[in-house]
Amino acid sequence: PELKVEELLEGDVQAILIFLRNTSFGSDYTMTLIDPKTSKPFNVDVILDQLKIKQLEIQPDVNGHYVTTLPKSGDIVKLKLLSYHENIEVNESFSNYPVGRIAPLITTKLLKQIVTINDNEDKNFISQYITLMPIADSKFIRNFLNQNQPGLDLKQSFKAPSGEIVETEINF
Repeated sequence: PELKVEELLEGDVQAILIFLRNTSFGSDYTMTLIDPKTSKPFNVDVILDQLKIKQLEIQPDVNGHYVTTLPKSGDIVKLKLLSYHENIEVNESFSNYPVGRIAPLITTKLLKQIVTINDNEDKNFISQYITLMPIADSKFIRNFLNQNQPGLDLKQSFKAPSGEIVETEINF
């Protein structure tokens, strides 16, 4: 199958960037962390070749959709992950939003992420549903999709000089 840039997921872009960083500068990556006991900085080395792929508990169907039940309403939703391109489009659509007004970023993302609600795929129905959706269901969808986003496991634990364990996420 042909790879289309607009279909890349965030995890795909992440893997490409780490591959480019790895091939350009080598696999050793030094980070500075703060010892929680002494508040002093210390360096740790990460070997990018050894990063593991996140283990996902749930796999999408052949169309890349996830089906789950919302905890508050009990409704069954079919969800999709937004591509890297779609995320950029959503974020850029609010760059000129009027100052002082809160942009409906979450609502807009949910409208793109929800494919069906109880097998109803009508976008008008889904839009109305989202405006009345319990906050607990909205948060559940965001957390569900974040947990099931394929990618590299960038969470690492390091031992500080004081002996304390420091958990961090590798970022570039």
